[in-house]
Amino acid sequence: MDASQWIRLSILAQRLSRPLVPAIERLGGPEAFLDASPPEREEALDGLSGPARTVVEGVLACSVDAETRSLAGFGGRAVSYWDSAYPSGLRDLERPPVCLFLLGSAESLARRSVAIVGSRQSHSYGLEVARELAAGLAKAGCTVVSGLALGIDTAAHRGCLEAQGSTVAVLACGLDVDYPQRNAELRGRIVESGGAALTEFPPGSRPSRDVFHSRNRVIAALALMTIVAGARENSGALITARWAADLGREVAAVPGSIRDPFNRGSHQLIQDGAHVVDGAEGALRILGIDPETARVASLDLESLSGDERVVFDALSHRPCHRDELADRCGLSAAALATALTLLAARDLVRALPGGSYVRGV
Repeated sequence: MDASQWIRLSILAQRLSRPLVPAIERLGGPEAFLDASPPEREEALDGLSGPARTVVEGVLACSVDAETRSLAGFGGRAVSYWDSAYPSGLRDLERPPVCLFLLGSAESLARRSVAIVGSRQSHSYGLEVARELAAGLAKAGCTVVSGLALGIDTAAHRGCLEAQGSTVAVLACGLDVDYPQRNAELRGRIVESGGAALTEFPPGSRPSRDVFHSRNRVIAALALMTIVAGARENSGALITARWAADLGREVAAVPGSIRDPFNRGSHQLIQDGAHVVDGAEGALRILGIDPETARVASLDLESLSGDERVVFDALSHRPCHRDELADRCGLSAAALATALTLLAARDLVRALPGGSYVRGV
């Protein structure tokens, strides 16, 4: 499908009050959904009111020429839910994005990721800690995920870049919107350094309160762990942490002075059971990664054989037993064993006790 169709489906996903991906699956995929009759789409969406039917058919018939030209103009592309490059963590969401609009490298999304978030208005302590955490995680081969906001997010992105690591900026707007404007140059550096800027919102979308909440859930779903490096009691970073906890991800916070209001949200998380993190080594240990041996592995997916790529794509950073992996891949026992051995030799796969495997990067 071309980009214009993904833009329409993305707009539709924002307008509907129910998940779009299951409805598309019921009709056999995105092309079948678009080719279906209005009554068939209505049934797949579990029934619609009259106004909702009008919205669905209106969006699918609307012109998105300007948005399509904008996406192509700066080299962006759509990565759909049905694409092998789609981040596996997003599939855990009740309402996963039907597609992402991506600028930069999709390979950065395949590595194990840690989110670092916090308040826009922060002090030097929080900014310094975020920067140091991001640099340490980058040196251990982790992708650092954040929201490109001012304050803690900016410090995390910059710390990762200073360590020559890969960082992903999850935007609360379309790829063609510079928000915040002060970070336009930083976004360019992220993409040029092998990272990515991504969003579930089509070109032309402007930031709003609801959009930020949606953006935060994507940050949490992309990462194995969300670290709050400094947050007030009402900080949006706490929403990201709640999303992470609801998804079964690890949640951590950096402690600070009890007299500083910039730390009250972080301290509340710790009281609620979040891990205490005082450096990258501690964060890695929480994830079961040995800081002494963690390193940046080469991730040249194009050089993998067919079987190796099938196995790598079938794995995520959550354990998968060998038997389930065989079912996912459709490979013989011998072919699966060979692929796992070759991937492990390149540090792309890690074996766990009990016959389970996870991605090694």
